[in-house]
Amino acid sequence: MEATLRRVYTNFLQTMEEHDQDLASLYSSFFANQTGGYRPTATTDPQMIARRWYTGNALVPPSSPNIVIVGGGPNGLYMALILKTLSPALQVTVVESRVDPDTKKRKLLRTQALTIQGSIPLPNPTMETFLEIAGEFATGPETDITEFLVTADAAGKQYFSLPAVLDKPYGVQRFATNYIEKTLAYKARSRGVRIVHDPEAVDPAHVIATYTGPVTVALFDATGSRLHHDMTGIATTRTLPNGPAIYEGALLPEKAIKKLDHLLYVAIGDTTLRTDFTKGKGLMLNWTLILFYGLTVAKLLS
Repeated sequence: MEATLRRVYTNFLQTMEEHDQDLASLYSSFFANQTGGYRPTATTDPQMIARRWYTGNALVPPSSPNIVIVGGGPNGLYMALILKTLSPALQVTVVESRVDPDTKKRKLLRTQALTIQGSIPLPNPTMETFLEIAGEFATGPETDITEFLVTADAAGKQYFSLPAVLDKPYGVQRFATNYIEKTLAYKARSRGVRIVHDPEAVDPAHVIATYTGPVTVALFDATGSRLHHDMTGIATTRTLPNGPAIYEGALLPEKAIKKLDHLLYVAIGDTTLRTDFTKGKGLMLNWTLILFYGLTVAKLLS
């Protein structure tokens, strides 16, 4: 899984450089990089592409596999929701350190408005192929993530839209951070995600000892780089030569995905791509990478 996820991340970075974050090109080129030259067309069989996409990806399923996500912000909760929806049998735990000392409940104090771009009119061959691939893993309505990716405007025209997961009509692109967190937490819990509020989760040793075990498939770090150095021993430096100016840079693949003894560490969110989420396409890029990770992990564990 380490090599596969690192390839996903590397392809993602290459695509960002080549296409300056255009959403349709990002998805189209991701397919091309994964399948060795595939360019989607309206007549291409999406199921064939899905099979080519995952050729050679094999993993013996562990007994009672589980995944731990540290950080209950927009990126960590989105990762949990996607993973648990695609793989209902997978145990997914989100650990959040921001806890009110009196109520022992999650603090929802962040009111900063975030921009979530990423809407493309349908029909669109690239996006329809991606939706078909996502739907390939659905065994019923409760395991289909396409409901989180399609919305419509007032006239009924459909769009591929990342903000669709927030149950808002097409065209709304700015959301308060605490609204995103509350909405995603509710959806994730309704799917069976375990959300733990633990003020000691700022300590990597505590997180590993308390929440991981021999059958933990991966630990996803969505803390905004707060744990990265202490957990990996690697300086959190980012570099992506000639990359778009929207973000300060990106972690190199060998720093973003790293084996820690038995545990696979994967950085997501602004741990990986440091950017200003209040404008531009920062959250769109992170959620897109999370979608790619989610589909890949689901396939590897199927």
